[in-house]
Amino acid sequence: MNRRYRKTPVLSALALCIGLFAFTPVTEANCPPPAISLDTTKGERGTILTVTGRAFATACNDVRGMGRPDTLQPATKIKILLKQGKKSTLLATVDAADSSLRFVVGVKIPASATPGKATLVAEAHSDMTAKPVVFEILEDTRK
Repeated sequence: MNRRYRKTPVLSALALCIGLFAFTPVTEANCPPPAISLDTTKGERGTILTVTGRAFATACNDVRGMGRPDTLQPATKIKILLKQGKKSTLLATVDAADSSLRFVVGVKIPASATPGKATLVAEAHSDMTAKPVVFEILEDTRK
């Protein structure tokens, strides 16, 4: 058999392998974004409300070898902030989300807050911030 023909199957297999890897689509992780909800959407200064968070993980690594899901680690030191204009007030810090990547915490609207629209947001780190939720601070009715 001619040497040239013996190399052809080996070179064809090598080219096929390179082609498979070169054209494999890049996939992105598919993790739900972190989110918070409030038990009420308005209240006076001094109101205590419950903030519930979900999908707070340290990172989004949802695939590990052969398509098996990776275990997501709960985020830690989650800051709950009240924002009004450029002013941001820390209301609470959650030590860590639970093993289901959730947390529940009570926060109090501070007396220094200005009546009107505000937003609450939860931040675990710069890449892990929940979409802000609107909260309306009402004028005090008990004077």
